[in-house]
Amino acid sequence: MIRRKFGDRPPPPLPWWRVEAVGIGVIAALGLPMVIDQFFHAMNVFPPTRALIVEAGDHVLAFSYRLLALVFGAFLAARLGPPGVYRTALGIGIIVLLANALAAVSIRPEGPAWHLIAMAIIALPAAFLGAWGAYVWQRNRRVV
Repeated sequence: MIRRKFGDRPPPPLPWWRVEAVGIGVIAALGLPMVIDQFFHAMNVFPPTRALIVEAGDHVLAFSYRLLALVFGAFLAARLGPPGVYRTALGIGIIVLLANALAAVSIRPEGPAWHLIAMAIIALPAAFLGAWGAYVWQRNRRVV
């Protein structure tokens, strides 16, 4: 237990807008690909919902829009979070990394492992790219 001297301020509570920023980023990074998946299933780009995707081109397509959704979710988290602190965007990357690692371990026999492993590997760099995009956006907005 840390003892404080009389007059010391207690540590500030966790700001709720940071939690909300992470929540919105997670919804964008993980929810948006689910909506796009259902759209592609309805448009017959992917096989029916319960069928296994076997073509490599379909996996590359899914990987590409999931990667873009991750960058967008990290961008949103960095923009909505505290100014100058991009831990919220990197938190999105960690959450997506853990989700894909868990999926790679639990769903491995049902499909190719490279897709989930590649998403787990690229999660932190993509989140950093989204945070960097938010930084550039904020820097350019201040100049004008």
